[in-house]
This record gives sequence, structure tokens and C-alpha cells, in this order.
Amino acid sequence: MKKAIFILLCISFWNCNRRAEKSKPEDVDSLNSESTKKDSVKTEEFDYQNLESYLVPNELGTSKFQLVNVDCSVLIYPNEMQIDALKKGNEEDFSTIADDAMFYHYEASKYLDSAGIKTISASEKELIKFVGEKQTWTLNIRAANRPGWNIIFFKRNKSPKIFGSFALINEEIKTYFEK
Repeated sequence: MKKAIFILLCISFWNCNRRAEKSKPEDVDSLNSESTKKDSVKTEEFDYQNLESYLVPNELGTSKFQLVNVDCSVLIYPNEMQIDALKKGNEEDFSTIADDAMFYHYEASKYLDSAGIKTISASEKELIKFVGEKQTWTLNIRAANRPGWNIIFFKRNKSPKIFGSFALINEEIKTYFEK
């Protein structure tokens, strides 16, 4: 368990450092998935908590995405492909990693529930389409380099925000959902 926490913290710190190195951060609220190029996501440059890293062009076929058009948090669990990839890279530690991730997801869902935030689970579909008041965002949550366990906050008047469940605290919930 300590090893998994250490790995997750390292990834978080690495991502924070990468964001600080960028010369001009973009305003996430100004992003629109229609204008984002599909090939902009590269495995070696993937930022696990950056909305832009997940954006893909809007898909028209409703069978390709899960539609979210209400204020809520979306719990993401790994699909079979993501589980297989995790097992290959962590054969000895997979059970511990999965157990820890499920524990943190459970704790995060308790925080969300106590704050009165509606929680839904992501479907097996590769894409989630968030429909806001003035904008839509289509996110690919199932590509090979995406984390298996994540939480996405969504309010119709804001851009979605992505969190790792291990790092979620009540203050972030209150801030995003204005509670």
C-alpha cells in the first residue's frame, strides 16, 4: 500500500512540476473540444489531471459516448484493457494497487456524498461528453495511457475538473461545487 501511495504521489508531484514549467498556462474554461486536435495527446506528455490531455473532437454518434448533462461527480473505474495494462506493468503489486485505488475511491465517494454531490459511475464507453450551459467537452477516458481510477467534477457552468481519488480533499469539493 505504501508503495502504491508513493507512486501516485510521485506522479502528482511530477505533474505539478510539469505545469509550473510551462511558459504560458492556458485558461481551461476557454477550451472547446471541437477545436482540440485528436493527436494532441501523446503518451509521453500525458498529464493525468489536465483536462486538455483528455479532450477529443466531439463525436456525433451517441453510441460512442456517455452523456453527462447534470452537475455531478463521475467516478472512473478501469475497463478490461486498462486492468490488463496495469497487470502487465505491476504483476506482483497489482492486487495492492487495485485495493488501494478502490479504498481511495470509496473514501472520495463518502466525501462527495457528505457534501451532497450527485455521483455517477462512468460506463464502459471510451468517451464521456459533458454538456455545459455554453460549451461541451468530449473526453477520452479509456485510451491506453489513461489512469484507471479518476474522478471528474462537473458543473454545467464550469469546465470539468479531473482529480485522482487519492488526492481528493473536502476543500476541493467545496471549492469546485461552491458549497
